[in-house]
Amino acid sequence: ALPWQWSSVGTPWSGREARLKGDALEVHTGDGRIGTDTDEDDFEFIYQELHGDGEIVAHVKELAPEGSATTAGVMIREGPLGLRRKQVFAGYTAGNFIVLQRGNEMVVPPVAGPSTGWVKLARHGPRITISSSADGRKFRQMATMRTDLPPTACLGIAVAGANVPVQWWTVPG
Repeated sequence: ALPWQWSSVGTPWSGREARLKGDALEVHTGDGRIGTDTDEDDFEFIYQELHGDGEIVAHVKELAPEGSATTAGVMIREGPLGLRRKQVFAGYTAGNFIVLQRGNEMVVPPVAGPSTGWVKLARHGPRITISSSADGRKFRQMATMRTDLPPTACLGIAVAGANVPVQWWTVPG
């Protein structure tokens, strides 16, 4: 088993919890958001340190409640704690697949579609590649960007909002 850690980024929520539900980890959080350059962060981050290259694949199985601002997906971040850190997030929110990057000017516009599915974030040097999939087998590249994240960064799952079941896997470089 890999050494996973959990951090509340922003305002901690006293009722946070993670539990296995079938073959997924269900993350319970309070209200929150994953910030862009103008927003503050307020989310739960389950992560491990990544030294160099690697990738993470997650299956966001459902977002609840429907119509809420619940957001879940994968993230690479310059550190687990602190607000306004350099980070790249890719995942799902109600009715959209989104990619957000802080620390550079690019924020990819939302792509309308399903609110759940598979998402992959791969780091190769300064390049981050984001892909999505409906079935977990055939991935479509959604974005590629350059970052100035340090060689050692935190890679994991970010969840803001209500209760979200997520499965994930990591592949070190």
